[in-house]
Amino acid sequence: MINLRLRSERSNSGAAWFARDRRRLQDEFRVEVRQELGQTVGVLNRVRGHAALAVRLADSLDLLAVVVAGGLVILIEAGRPGVPRVLLSLVFLFFVPGRAIVSNWPGLARWSEAAMSMVLSLTVLALLATVALWLHEWHPLGLFQVEAVASVVGVVVGTLRRHSRTGRTQANSGTGRTQARETGQ
Repeated sequence: MINLRLRSERSNSGAAWFARDRRRLQDEFRVEVRQELGQTVGVLNRVRGHAALAVRLADSLDLLAVVVAGGLVILIEAGRPGVPRVLLSLVFLFFVPGRAIVSNWPGLARWSEAAMSMVLSLTVLALLATVALWLHEWHPLGLFQVEAVASVVGVVVGTLRRHSRTGRTQANSGTGRTQARETGQ
């Protein structure tokens, strides 16, 4: 979070400087500035121009999660032990279930898409394993298969929701308004 302090002087040049910088901050960084306090009140994490980059990053992370889960399921079903299976297991443990949650909860993605995925992934997998042990239903491969399928479904649903949101946003900000003006609505 950026915290910028703006000083407002009583002179006309100070007021002009404050007004010019306030407009610049509000336009470039989406900052709300209150003149009476002389400081910023809030900053949104994503700047307008980087929305497409953020969607591409989220799509790349979603694709990585699906590939890891699918690859691990294939290696387990084929009965192939080895280094690739161990590495995919670690990536799955630290990333995939958390990514399914972050994909469906955009507020978490504002903090950090990768870090929140790791924290949530470890938490969810530990919770599911604990519940399975308490219920005396410990079947590690069955539990993994349920987690993998649920994670892939969650990632796919999150990706579809994100693209439906960005599609609606682009329609409202661009062509939708133009068409409404042309038709007189």
